[in-house]
Amino acid sequence: LHIARAITRRAERSTVELYKNALPKNPVVMYLNRLSDYFFVLSRYHNKQNNIPETTWQR
Repeated sequence: LHIARAITRRAERSTVELYKNALPKNPVVMYLNRLSDYFFVLSRYHNKQNNIPETTWQR
């Protein structure tokens, strides 16, 4: 799931670059952003269902 999210984020960044002069709220970019959010939430749900502890990142 994290790999799917990473690939989706990469596609989103590429799409932003491709359409940087297009509409400010490009529906393709919005869709890819929501899709990457979905993969993130799905991976957290999967971890919770399988008693896998969350990785907490420190700055």
